[in-house]
Amino acid sequence: MDVESAAEARTLIAALGDTASFYKVGLELYTSAGMDFVRELKAQGYSIVAVEVAEGARAYQEFEFPVRTCLVLGNEGKGVYPNVLRQCDAAVFIPMAGKGRSVNVAVAAAIVAFRAVLG
Repeated sequence: MDVESAAEARTLIAALGDTASFYKVGLELYTSAGMDFVRELKAQGYSIVAVEVAEGARAYQEFEFPVRTCLVLGNEGKGVYPNVLRQCDAAVFIPMAGKGRSVNVAVAAAIVAFRAVLG
């Protein structure tokens, strides 16, 4: 884990669960980073934002992403684990029409990271 280079990135994606294949210039991906990593990022001034349908979550388009943001995505089956969600500073969700309430985790990462980076 290269936390020093992670601290230089504007937005991080932490996939705490299933692995994902999402890489983009200016973003860094960590898989199964764990709670120590979350605490370390918070100590470095990052806001930890879960991408999850959760109590108090706001639509991602309405959320003002801080410059130093780490996006946390859970696995496609169970989402962000409760112990991780409790450590997050905020949660955002992707509004969906129809019966489905989720999208593929890589798609969710792309949608929300685009907004977080480019506003």
